[in-house]
Amino acid sequence: MAEGRELEGVWGWLLFFCLWLVLLSPALVLIFGSDGPLLLNVISRLLVVFGVLVGTSLWSRYKHALGLLRVFFLVVFVKKLLWLVLLVMTSLRVAKNPFAAIVGSFVGIGFTLLWIAYFHMSERVKATYGDNLRIFPV
Repeated sequence: MAEGRELEGVWGWLLFFCLWLVLLSPALVLIFGSDGPLLLNVISRLLVVFGVLVGTSLWSRYKHALGLLRVFFLVVFVKKLLWLVLLVMTSLRVAKNPFAAIVGSFVGIGFTLLWIAYFHMSERVKATYGDNLRIFPV
């Protein structure tokens, strides 16, 4: 049990994720904005606000933080897939830089899947929140 106590707390990759959601992601959106149609830009900005809420809840170890995180990952994943479908349906005309938009979408989906895997398998997450992220709760 000493090992579980050692891993308990918001440190390491978990802390990095919280800092990303609370500080870095909002700063990047403010500095660079987002590429794409108005609806996706609005969704992106709402996701940043929701991300700050999720990051803060994870950081403060709120009892429903993993549930909020599940919703956050689902919305992020759907938004990225929607953007890819929109790019294909409009023959890439909706993006200022189509190649960067496609690569960025695949990279974003990849990073989202990596973070989902981290929260699903991490011993630190389990020690800190009492359980790991379950995408499909049973």
